[in-house]
Amino acid sequence: MAMIQIKNVTKKFGSVVAVDNLNLDVEVGECICLLGPSGCGKTTTLRMLAGFEKATEGEIWINGRLMNDVPPQQRNIGIVFQDYAVFPTMSVANNVAYGLKLRGVHGAERERRVNEALELVGLSGFGQRMPSQLSGGQLQRVALARALVIRPQVLLLDEPLSNLDAALRVSIRKQIRQIQQELNITTVFVTHDQEEAMSISDRIAVMKTAKLMQVGSPMEIYGKPKSAFVANFIGKTTMLKGTVRSAAGDHIVVRTGDFDFTVKKRDEVKPGTEVWMSIRPQDVQYGSETGENTLTGTVDYLEPLGAVTRGEIKTDHGFSLMFEIANPLYSRVPNLKEKVSMSVGADRIVYGVMTASDHDVFGELEKGA
Repeated sequence: MAMIQIKNVTKKFGSVVAVDNLNLDVEVGECICLLGPSGCGKTTTLRMLAGFEKATEGEIWINGRLMNDVPPQQRNIGIVFQDYAVFPTMSVANNVAYGLKLRGVHGAERERRVNEALELVGLSGFGQRMPSQLSGGQLQRVALARALVIRPQVLLLDEPLSNLDAALRVSIRKQIRQIQQELNITTVFVTHDQEEAMSISDRIAVMKTAKLMQVGSPMEIYGKPKSAFVANFIGKTTMLKGTVRSAAGDHIVVRTGDFDFTVKKRDEVKPGTEVWMSIRPQDVQYGSETGENTLTGTVDYLEPLGAVTRGEIKTDHGFSLMFEIANPLYSRVPNLKEKVSMSVGADRIVYGVMTASDHDVFGELEKGA
């Protein structure tokens, strides 16, 4: 049995639907990320798991127990918030011990467990310091120790790294992942950061406007998106619309602008079907004039990023295409306004049949352009 079972859960605030008929299981020891833009329902889902919000419809089960009417303090859940929520007038040790005190754990046992928790998060010897003496990363580790010291059956993390600088986020997320795996604790991690979700989770649940769009491993979500929204939201990509001209054998031909893409067939589609396509910039081969799907165009944008240089060409076929050049110190990087040729392998193009939701995504992309 899954540790967490969310069954047909809907949450409404008046006439606003914050979570719409959500079904999701989280296995014992699994770390799953709820990922999506602001307002998609991910934090509301976390708050229902914690007991801070009550589901309007549906059921929430944790470890085989129906939780709909169980108050937060009786759920045996550890929670880490975005803003740390550390008591400023308590020492680090007293902050960590707070949950144990409420549960009636006293004396040497409480001290031992507090010291164990501080050691686990790399804060041994910090017990007598005050929160004002700590950095942001240290405060977040205090919050994590406080959540873990009660030995919860489930750990909930609500965007715990968003207040940290970029380098510290990477360090702390690595530590959280190592602790989660070491303790084998079932974890739900809320974030809007795609890289964070990819790096820390066993599975990702992508949400949009109150609905669950797709659940899968990080590489499934990245490499096999089931909608234009997921393809566009996870990582960098060029999104294109087209119409299937032919679908014979193991390839289809998709017309976009005045160009015919040859695409490896993954799903059955009929000629005349409107489809979306996703082309990752690292799958665009710069300088190739003999590969599949060879296009010409003019370099319209360049973005040096150290390990790669990312750019965009305005093709001669009515659309733009992102590309990446690895190891730019040792590879030729084109100049702005330079005329270039590029190719895309047929097996590197992901596609899907256009739906109303997919049309909305392209509408938003066009507005952004």
